[in-house]
Amino acid sequence: MSPSLIGPDLKFGCVGVSAVAAATTFTSLLQARGIQVGGAPGRGVAPAGAPVASVTSPPLQDEVTEILRESENDGAEEVVKELGVRFGGAGTTPAGLAVLRTVLDGAHLPTSQLTAVDGSGLDRGDRVSCQMLVDALQVAGPAGPLSAALPVAARNGTLGKRFVNTPAAGRLRAKTGSLSGVDALSGFVDQGAGGPPLAFSLLANNLPSDAAGRALESRVGQALAAWPEAPAASSLGPLPALPAPRQAASRLGRPARLAEEAFDVLAYRLAGP
Repeated sequence: MSPSLIGPDLKFGCVGVSAVAAATTFTSLLQARGIQVGGAPGRGVAPAGAPVASVTSPPLQDEVTEILRESENDGAEEVVKELGVRFGGAGTTPAGLAVLRTVLDGAHLPTSQLTAVDGSGLDRGDRVSCQMLVDALQVAGPAGPLSAALPVAARNGTLGKRFVNTPAAGRLRAKTGSLSGVDALSGFVDQGAGGPPLAFSLLANNLPSDAAGRALESRVGQALAAWPEAPAASSLGPLPALPAPRQAASRLGRPARLAEEAFDVLAYRLAGP
């Protein structure tokens, strides 16, 4: 326990009496908060199978909703380990990931396009394709519990302050993700014409800044929300040649230009048959 929590007047004994010291400290803390404790602190042997303490967690659906909506990395790690405990024989990340891969294989998803090192996706060794994510979203379905757990643009979670006053507000539901130089957005968006929701996945690497990734996601999200409307044909044509002295634009570097080109390709495909 932290000294700031237990106070400066509480002392711990040697290791041999640490159980009694811990019980004494715990008793003092309870009594200081008006909780009556029967009997003096001491050592003993708990009956076989008797729980020391227990906590009933919310339903798993609620836990996963919190993880997805608020991007709780620690929670994602714990869920993977819990999968290992329940179905993989050990409460470890490798055991949980093995269970996860078995489930994904059973759903006939392209797991050859997935390399998972941890449960949160924070490890730089993690790899996944857009196709894998879109296939997983389509298996889950736009009306399923996964879709209901995703953040909603301009409404809640990690998208609560994004896409405000845009066509995507209230209609785009997606999981966000970011690392230095990397941004991701995958989920569903309701069509402007009332058709079935679109499943989409955007993964952008080698970005020059977080702002560049957010800007790209904003453009793509709004374009998807406007489907089947498409940008004007004139906006998809070749851009005018840049004047040679325009040094400021060149400082954005190749990643930013690739991001712009990626959006132009996406817009072209949206406009196609």
